[in-house]
Amino acid sequence: MPLATIQIWEGPDRQRKQKLIEAVRQAMITYGGLKPEEIYIVVQDLARHNYTIKEVYSSEDALTCATVCGCTSSETSPAPSN
Repeated sequence: MPLATIQIWEGPDRQRKQKLIEAVRQAMITYGGLKPEEIYIVVQDLARHNYTIKEVYSSEDALTCATVCGCTSSETSPAPSN
């Protein structure tokens, strides 16, 4: 049985998660040739304060393109606080 795991930051409501799940399910059917009853999808809500990127705790950093891609600070926006 195929299993897809989606990891997202905490915050999206149930409706947004359901839309995401349906999009992934449809992609697995369309591009993977799978039957709907074969597919299992897990959504994991990640707490920002539990992760680090580039040696900076995510709760202390914006977790935007600056930490991931090295963009300038003028291109970033602060992350929601927990």
